[in-house]
Amino acid sequence: MKKKYKLGDVCEVKSGNSKFTLDYAKKNPGIYPVYGKSGFMIPRCFINDFEYCGNYIFFLSSSSRKFVGTFFYLEKQKFSIDPNARVLKNFKFKLNLKYLYFYFCQINIKKYIVGGRDAQIRIQESYDIDIFLPSLNTQNYFVKRLWFLEESFNELKKLKIQLQDIKRKLLRYCFGKYLDDEKDLRCKLKKVCVIKLGNSKLTKKYCETIKGPYPVYSSKTTNDHIHAYIKKFDYYGKYIWFTNHGFYAGSFYYENNKKFSINADATILIKKETKTNLNLKYIYYYLLFKQRKIKHVLTVGAAIKRINVDDISQYLIQIPSLSTQSKIIQFLSSFEFIDPIILKIDNFLNTYNTNKKTLLQILFNLIK
Repeated sequence: MKKKYKLGDVCEVKSGNSKFTLDYAKKNPGIYPVYGKSGFMIPRCFINDFEYCGNYIFFLSSSSRKFVGTFFYLEKQKFSIDPNARVLKNFKFKLNLKYLYFYFCQINIKKYIVGGRDAQIRIQESYDIDIFLPSLNTQNYFVKRLWFLEESFNELKKLKIQLQDIKRKLLRYCFGKYLDDEKDLRCKLKKVCVIKLGNSKLTKKYCETIKGPYPVYSSKTTNDHIHAYIKKFDYYGKYIWFTNHGFYAGSFYYENNKKFSINADATILIKKETKTNLNLKYIYYYLLFKQRKIKHVLTVGAAIKRINVDDISQYLIQIPSLSTQSKIIQFLSSFEFIDPIILKIDNFLNTYNTNKKTLLQILFNLIK
């Protein structure tokens, strides 16, 4: 058995089904995931049928340049993929699929990508991907000693998803219990908050010239969302800020008497002093409660999502009495320990992903 192949010598590459849109999912709701556009092994939607059942590798074929060419392994799953992904199928000889997944995780996929910001890997380019296949015994030996890391990684991802689901359920329960659709006031967010874009000067390069102890927050999701540390700060007190750019556009955060700044990938909400019957932390929890809806309704753009300040300023918020706000804050504050746990898991997963490619490259060089 030779060791060097092209992907086209090994299997077929099948494009995702264009019918699996969000509208299709609304008309055909179910339990089976559709993977693709959202990436990160997060289903785009769920439908009442599936195209694939078993063990498969699929990859993002159309996305931002950062994520296109990301490979995923599914074991014993019933699923489908949308047109932004492609699945490997009809293998021409026996191999260890987990080994192949590890191989894809460490190769330089950039040379097979075409396009600019909205990048893609076309069918022909995917067939040209170089593959290294040692003997099946070597593949099995390799996987046996490494797969426990992948399983541990996946268990942590599941735990993160479970904690996020608990948080959403707590928000739904609390606001469902305390809000009164008939009695509560409603107003646009701009009526109670000043909404300002982050400082466009705070680029990575500029921040390097003014290093200091104060954090600059951005759309980053690792390292406590910190973009850089600088020697000055723009805000000190109680504020809400959210990411307005990238995959996590529309994620909200609350700062309590911290000295910080935000860059142009984030937006800050400053409570208007005249609104004494409104607690800023209540607004924060309300925006968390509505976060999914905000992301769905207000995010624009294809490969790179964003939220416009004018759109978020028009968003209607529901305002109960101050005593009700206090009850909501008291209840939800009791569960704030969940967020640090999620953040620690997220940071660990990102560290693993960062080092995984280097580790695999070393190991693959040893068996070549």
